[in-house]
Amino acid sequence: MDLTTIAGRKDFVSLLVNWSLCETSKLGYNPSVRIDPATRTGEIDCFTDANEEGGKQKHTYSVKDVISISTSVFGRHTQCFLASPKNVNDRHVAIKDAWPLAVSRDGENLEKSNEIEHLKLTDEKLRNNSKGVLYSKIVMAGTVRIKHGQKEIADKTFAIFADDSAKEYGCRRSHQQIVLDTYGEHLKTLKNENEPIMVLADAMLCHNTILEKCRLLHRDISDNNILVVQNSHNESSTVTKDLRVSLAKDFSSCPSVRGLLIDFDYAALVEPDSGCSGRDHRPGTLSFMGIHNLPGESGRRTALDDWESLLYLACWLGTFGITHKDRRKTVVHENAPIRKWRNCNMSIAADSKKISMDSKRSFLAHIVKHMNGKYPLLRKFVIEIHKKLFLYKKDCSGSLVIFDDPLVQRDQYKSKT
Repeated sequence: MDLTTIAGRKDFVSLLVNWSLCETSKLGYNPSVRIDPATRTGEIDCFTDANEEGGKQKHTYSVKDVISISTSVFGRHTQCFLASPKNVNDRHVAIKDAWPLAVSRDGENLEKSNEIEHLKLTDEKLRNNSKGVLYSKIVMAGTVRIKHGQKEIADKTFAIFADDSAKEYGCRRSHQQIVLDTYGEHLKTLKNENEPIMVLADAMLCHNTILEKCRLLHRDISDNNILVVQNSHNESSTVTKDLRVSLAKDFSSCPSVRGLLIDFDYAALVEPDSGCSGRDHRPGTLSFMGIHNLPGESGRRTALDDWESLLYLACWLGTFGITHKDRRKTVVHENAPIRKWRNCNMSIAADSKKISMDSKRSFLAHIVKHMNGKYPLLRKFVIEIHKKLFLYKKDCSGSLVIFDDPLVQRDQYKSKT
């Protein structure tokens, strides 16, 4: 590494930080993941906080593959594995190993409202009441426990720092593992234009069902939180027929692909009367965050915000490419507004989205114009979603001139529904 450059100095600092985190008493050390010396394969111990009898359990899984891994020094340090119970090769599960916040910056205890609790709630409400809905079913979940001297302790930053420095630096996290019976692949594995329509529709069917039956709002619709599931049983969701009719497209070329909505870390219960989430911080992925959720905007989260994120995700796929081959060949103009959604700060991203969404004319000129010409179906899809989200006035019908702030329009629309 070249210490005379900014990149080299950044690499050097990262190296020092990672070294410090990998000591046996620090955050990066994870004794629950190891190599079995006999088989030379990876193993991971997964824990439950309590079973029906009130005790704690541990099960060991053999790692078959690493699905994804976050190498960032900060954040949740999420790792996802494809695994099977030890000595059982014909049953696969997905394991998510992460460090979610245990306490918010304002002191709120998040351990009773974290992803594990959200998944338990959805499983309870949907297990026998979700025909046609694909969702993640929890197998087991809990906080990782490690040996510390003669006793076993929960692996949390409270125990690591052993003082108030964890609070001072906002490092109030808990090391948790979630074992799920359903897994899929990244959207990068999509093979044609038909597939993202079906995958996104399936994911939003799950989103709406969970919101209706559990009052739980996802709040982070993004490219990393919707997976492609290959359905060997050729089942289809209840939205497939509606898609064939509304989009006038033959989906026979991809009947086995479904969409799975994952990662409920940022989910929150909504208030029964307003439909707004109670936690007012701004979670989400910058490129796909709704205008209301970017700095300078005061709106609280509702289902419309998640649908807005879906619109941005569909635009993103249509612009930068769906298939791996298309992504490598796609060259997006350097002045395309969509680039500002990721490469700039939140205020600039919000301004760019406001300008691009305020009318059909702006949307076509700023966004649809830059979408890949090979995706006519996806273009039609985003135009329809944009119309439903931003062009509400009965006399509008895709008017070429709308001077009202789209945020104000949307608030008026929400107050009438």
